[in-house]
Amino acid sequence: ARERKEAASRIGMLLLWNPEQPEGHMELDVEAWDERRVAEAMMDIAVHEHPEHEDGSGKKKDDKGPTDTKALVHAAGTWDVDYETEEGCARPDLRAKHRQELFLVGEGNALPQLSL
Repeated sequence: ARERKEAASRIGMLLLWNPEQPEGHMELDVEAWDERRVAEAMMDIAVHEHPEHEDGSGKKKDDKGPTDTKALVHAAGTWDVDYETEEGCARPDLRAKHRQELFLVGEGNALPQLSL
């Protein structure tokens, strides 16, 4: 975790984090623009992949509408999060959407996974 934080401070979290493989421990300072974008994407992925959500639409079973995932990320503070995907709950389509939005990488151009 310390190595990841050190690398992120040098090259930026958007170049380090891979939305197609969001699993692992992250410490994010949401006051930093790039780390906030990672937190928003991670929250969106988590909300849609969590089994409490009936159909992966971002809509809870008892809700009338989708969850505003950006609103769930506060403008200040630090996130200390361990992200794990439960078996059978991964949403590759959603992860690819975040890859394309955050990195402007189109289909078929997967990002390499860095391990620290």
